[in-house]
Amino acid sequence: MKTDELQKPAPIFAQIVSLAIGRLKKRLKRYYQKAYPDSGEIIHLIIDEEEVKAWEISFFPHLILPDLVDARIGKLGLQPAGRVRRLAVHRVFARSL
Repeated sequence: MKTDELQKPAPIFAQIVSLAIGRLKKRLKRYYQKAYPDSGEIIHLIIDEEEVKAWEISFFPHLILPDLVDARIGKLGLQPAGRVRRLAVHRVFARSL
C-alpha cells in the first residue's frame, strides 16, 4: 500500500517539469527572436534540438536548457539586432560625409 503511494508523485513531477519546459521554451524564443529577429526559424530549431539533449542529460532539463541554447547560438556567430542596426547607421552616416 505504501509503495503505491510513493510512486504516484512521479507522473505529477513529470507534468510539472514538462510545463516548466514549455514556459521556458516560450521565454527563450521571445528573448532570442528579439535579439536576432532575422533568425526566427533557426532559433526555433535550436531550442527544440537542445531540449532533446537536455532531457537526455538530466531529469531537470529546465535547469540546463538555457545554457545549452546559449552555447549553441553562440557557436553560430549570429549578429544581434542592436549591432546590425548600429552598423547600418554607421554606414549611412559614413556615406553622407
